[in-house]
Amino acid sequence: MSTRTLTILDITGIQDYIFGSNRLRENIGASFLVEQATSQWLYDALPAQAHNLEVKGTAINQESLATHAHLLAEVVYRGGGNVVVLFRSITQARASVTTLSKRIIEEAPGLELAAAHITCDWDTCVVGGSQGKYHQLLEKLAQSKQTRRPSTPLLGQSVTLECRSTGLPAVAFVNLSSEDDTQKGPDILPVSAEIATKVKDSIREEADKRLQAMWPPDITKRYRLTRQLDQLGRSHGESSYIALVHADGNNMGVRFQQIIEEYDTKEQNDDCIAAIRELSRSVEAAGRAALQTTVASLIETLNALPEDHLLKQSILIPKDTKEQAYEYYLPFRPLVFGGDDVTFVCDGRLGLRLAATYLTAFEQATQNLRGGPAYACAGVAIVKAHYPFARAYDICEELCKNAKRMAKDVKETHGEDVSAMDWHFAISGPIGLLKDIRDRSDVPKQDDPLADTHNRSDVPKHDRSERTQTLWMRPITLTKTPFSSWRDWKSFCHIIEKFGSPDWQERRNKLLQLQEELRKGQAATQHFLQAFSLPPLPELAGINKAESGTGWVRDRNGMLHCAYFDAIEALDFYPHNT
Repeated sequence: MSTRTLTILDITGIQDYIFGSNRLRENIGASFLVEQATSQWLYDALPAQAHNLEVKGTAINQESLATHAHLLAEVVYRGGGNVVVLFRSITQARASVTTLSKRIIEEAPGLELAAAHITCDWDTCVVGGSQGKYHQLLEKLAQSKQTRRPSTPLLGQSVTLECRSTGLPAVAFVNLSSEDDTQKGPDILPVSAEIATKVKDSIREEADKRLQAMWPPDITKRYRLTRQLDQLGRSHGESSYIALVHADGNNMGVRFQQIIEEYDTKEQNDDCIAAIRELSRSVEAAGRAALQTTVASLIETLNALPEDHLLKQSILIPKDTKEQAYEYYLPFRPLVFGGDDVTFVCDGRLGLRLAATYLTAFEQATQNLRGGPAYACAGVAIVKAHYPFARAYDICEELCKNAKRMAKDVKETHGEDVSAMDWHFAISGPIGLLKDIRDRSDVPKQDDPLADTHNRSDVPKHDRSERTQTLWMRPITLTKTPFSSWRDWKSFCHIIEKFGSPDWQERRNKLLQLQEELRKGQAATQHFLQAFSLPPLPELAGINKAESGTGWVRDRNGMLHCAYFDAIEALDFYPHNT
């Protein structure tokens, strides 16, 4: 009898752990610790003969238990804080999880791990299929997470100082102000064990090396990775916005599930494991390639800007600092990356462009992926530099879900896979659900000759509401689709570039007034354009001039969209107009 044990590990509460602080230095350290827990630390915890995970912990190798008798374990899947490992015995599995758990407790306070094991006779059990061992393992993990005892940090006793980031008792004093000038007060601040670990010099240095290894040498020599939000491109008195971008692959779980269900006999167990591992490796490689392409595009944009450009001046490193070896700060910092999931922070003026670049690059990098090219969606939150980081991430997730709903509806309606993106400008910092914020900002319901769209089966679900018109063109797709000939990234860029032309920039005040007139509807917009002899509104592909000239365009399903409000709002957050 040949028994093997499937083990799944899940790092829980990743979002709170990484984005719970407004100090970029802490976010970077937290992200690196999460990565370590699912890569290098995992490798160190595996049995000594298990060498299928590279020493650097960045990729899964081809070796497997089926082809290498000396192995005691093989990593099957890694991504999104989850890892699946196949062991030769339950003893080895438990010993490895124990070792990993102890290291996380000691070296990453506040990070939590959930695990589940399932042991079977490899010659008679079925790993794949809808009721196979892999499916049972996922169910067991879900039960384990629901029934596990929540971690309760030890609170202060007697007289204690409180950590400014976590509210927990401080265990050390750390010099935060020296590297984070957003913090006021004394240089030495009390921090909890969790924060003390995140801001260790060794953690920050290793996190920087991890990124630098991905970029070409010419980038790392000229551009310095920053650990401060204010060094991402903030221009005091001009621009103080950052963009947080969260992108996630569409239906990736379905791809893995299809593989699992395809290999539904005991004779296919090894093939099932191999196929899951290969897909995991391919997605990991595609995500990294897309991120590298995004950075290359950013550098190309920055290099093309004149030296006196506002954005370029805002990232210029002062000559009298210790960073003289570099010319500029890189206005971009990935916080979470691996597989199809990425979150990065950048200068607010770069967020939309870099999000679109990443989505396009991800599509291109997955052209040969099993099951066909993969697509992704992104949410972009453009906020003040000191806006609550955790709230900004929550907005990103909501925006990404909006984009995914649009992509899903386009697929259901027209049978076409697309990438999509949505964004939000938190200019005044309102707190609340994104839908409520948008509803308060949207136009009031007006009389419309068409019947309500919320019950019409031919209208995509994300556009069904009690309204028959909306102020937003977003979310948008990355490419044109049968769903719309103009609600795509290319059309959006075209509108912005036209509004950035001399004809409109000479009438900058009138352009800003136009934004308010658009809120009032078609008639008010037309009257305003005629009254001040303004240039015609930018033309839209597939839309006649008469309709687009009103500022409002009816899509093929009868919903009225304002085609220009989003572009005017984004003018100051587009690279050509900074």
